[in-house]
Amino acid sequence: MKKVTIPNPLIENINELFGSMELFKQFTDDQCINDAIKYNSEGRRFGCYSGIDLDETWIKMITQNLENIWTNDRLRRDIESEFLLRRKKPPYHRVLAEMDKIQRGAEQLAAMVTSNPALLNLIKSEIDSRAAESARDMQMSS
Repeated sequence: MKKVTIPNPLIENINELFGSMELFKQFTDDQCINDAIKYNSEGRRFGCYSGIDLDETWIKMITQNLENIWTNDRLRRDIESEFLLRRKKPPYHRVLAEMDKIQRGAEQLAAMVTSNPALLNLIKSEIDSRAAESARDMQMSS
């Protein structure tokens, strides 16, 4: 399976925003877990899908929505939450060409963000806001 990497300029900004790649991974892992908890509490709309049907639904979402992969965020998060709850990974090996396109898009986004300090500050503000919201949620649940 081909490994998809984050472009170096983005890694540098992730280190600036989070302090380290390890903290970024923890943030994204926490976000995935929070998404799965919410998805589960809402009834797991993909819970009745067979493994093959879930794979095919994810592949269809990737291939048919490639240009809008991040705008249909709820669908993507729900399907990926179902994979997480089943302790399975999506079949990345079946969409390598599409994953390459997504990586090229991420590289373009990284170039755009690193060349625009105002946009970088906006992203940092959003990350800080989400981190504070997560911390509040964790305090309320304990």
